[in-house]
Amino acid sequence: MDKEIKLVQDWDKTFPKSEKVKHEKVTFKTQYGLTLAADLYIPKNAEGKLPAIAVSGPFGAVKEQCSGLYAQTMAERGFITIAFDPSFTGESSGEPRRTASPDINTEDFLAAVDYLSMRNDVDAGRIAIIGICGWGGIALNAAAQDPRIKATAAITMYDMSRVSGNGYFDADDSEEKRYSARKAWAEARTADPKNRTFTMAGGVVDPLPEDAPQFVKDYHAYYKTPRGYHKRSGNSNDGWRTTGCQAYANTRFLYYINEIRSAVLIVHGEKAHSRYFGESAFRYMMDGKAEGYDFARKPNPVPANKQLLIIPGASHCDLYDGGGKGMIPWDNIEEFLKTNLKYDTMKIRFINAVCILALILASACKSANASQLKDKEMMITEKKNIGSKLALYPMPVTVVGAEVNGKVNWLLVAHVGIIGHDRILVSMSDKHYTNQGIIESKKLSVNLVDQKMLSKADYVGSVSGASVDKSGVFDFHWGKNGSPVIDASQLVMECNVVDIYKSDGFDNFICSIANTYAAPEVLDDNGRLDYTQLKPVLFEFPTYSYIATGEIIGKCLKLDKEPSMCVKEPMTADGIVRLSKIEVYPQYLDEYMKYATEVGEISLRTEPGVLTMYAVGEKENPCKITILETYASHEAYEKHIASEHFQKYKQGTLHMVKSLVLSDQTPLNPANRIKNFIQ
Repeated sequence: MDKEIKLVQDWDKTFPKSEKVKHEKVTFKTQYGLTLAADLYIPKNAEGKLPAIAVSGPFGAVKEQCSGLYAQTMAERGFITIAFDPSFTGESSGEPRRTASPDINTEDFLAAVDYLSMRNDVDAGRIAIIGICGWGGIALNAAAQDPRIKATAAITMYDMSRVSGNGYFDADDSEEKRYSARKAWAEARTADPKNRTFTMAGGVVDPLPEDAPQFVKDYHAYYKTPRGYHKRSGNSNDGWRTTGCQAYANTRFLYYINEIRSAVLIVHGEKAHSRYFGESAFRYMMDGKAEGYDFARKPNPVPANKQLLIIPGASHCDLYDGGGKGMIPWDNIEEFLKTNLKYDTMKIRFINAVCILALILASACKSANASQLKDKEMMITEKKNIGSKLALYPMPVTVVGAEVNGKVNWLLVAHVGIIGHDRILVSMSDKHYTNQGIIESKKLSVNLVDQKMLSKADYVGSVSGASVDKSGVFDFHWGKNGSPVIDASQLVMECNVVDIYKSDGFDNFICSIANTYAAPEVLDDNGRLDYTQLKPVLFEFPTYSYIATGEIIGKCLKLDKEPSMCVKEPMTADGIVRLSKIEVYPQYLDEYMKYATEVGEISLRTEPGVLTMYAVGEKENPCKITILETYASHEAYEKHIASEHFQKYKQGTLHMVKSLVLSDQTPLNPANRIKNFIQ
């Protein structure tokens, strides 16, 4: 029987207590009968059912350390959260102490979801988990197991099964070295019962050797100093049992993460020694294969909601508590969680809307009489019905490049479309020789065709690569992503295949854009594509004809007025006036301004709730930029950060930003609506 546990009620955390949340100690049971201790954080003045998050980690730490900091901070941002001690650690039950197991630890997360889902103040359809360090990998394993988990954030993650079996950087990945470790564990398991004790492996090394690796120094700076030391933390004291992590060394427990359908965010520091764990896990989760994973499986069925975020300049331990440098990307984590915990609400709203529409239509149908129907038929007949013809053409002519059986192959393709700001669809007959190379490599290039290239492009579309070597038709070079890029093409997109679906007779490749190459002559003075200079050829499918392009007849959303801003909403009581102070690395300044200008222009044109985006740079240091952002309401702000154009800006510029400070202001005249532009 599990022993009753006693919880410390005093505030004994390594971080200050927040006045914005309510805190209490709670317990809950796992399916193995163990009792887990947790700190519960609830936003003050919370009403109704809220989204919830369970947090744990790092591996060998306790809830009084950084998992508690994450839980309290996310509670400040509107979530009900718990930070829990895993089984056999901290204030949680389980004997012998400081023992770890892949199945028991995964169950710890699932039991935390059980507890949250049964609370009356939690929306059971909006539960997320955050795992830190080794618990980042455990969080991924839990997400693969439990569809109730709608979003998972893995912070500075370790794959504990990989490092336990292979050593750091896979340096001990050999049968001989694993056998040596197994012998040591076997000897310990024989000796401990005889000595009636459990030998401990030791926590973070102390005193610190002068020649210690940097990451060991980082661990010491956190666990062995007032910054992160806690008396119940294994890492701060005598560590795990010598055989406490043996189960991880003989397990590869992330086998099914390629099947995770829910949202996942993996966050790592640029300088973290553990970065390879997160990047490999992300690639395996997306593609079903990656370096460090000996098994190969299918690509992820829902790749669009997966993110990998690298924090410039951050080490592994910087993401524990910010490292005194504000390294934890709180806004990114909050945005990710809020975006992906809206699913059920949106689904309900959609269903309700469909039901209402159905009722309206049913009512309308009942009231229609024969005369009305006859009039409607007469109106329709003013247009000629030409049958179920495809009528969205013409489309741009492209040449798709790929490596097939060790040789470059080219194919004329006109079935190319845009399905998002960073996704395109390349549709090709499943009989094409080129397809097998794309399926194997998951890479291709899309080369736009102008009139100078047209004759060669037409040729590669008329002969099969299975019988004709087409590698020499175009001069080419290899792009940075490993795809062949045609030298003569003035605009080329180098792409990764993120998903494939089959339709009747076609392989449809959904691709993310890795690199875009543009000839200088097709760029304007601002570095933007000028299609009047490029003049791509179009393909009209019904008649199999090529059509020329080039004339601009107007600017989208600017035909009726200048400067083309949508009608703005009035400032409300919860409107936001914010100064965003951004410092950009000098080498990225020009590129950053392109992104910032684009997102500002689109936001002002298309979002009624975005009232102002006005940017200025310091005269002495143009890399220091201040943007005045004004939003009509908090809802308008939420819509803005969830928009595709903002996400494109955020993902594209993250590595360019040295620092970001947000400062909210009090509007003195809320009714004022100033028309402003980003400059």
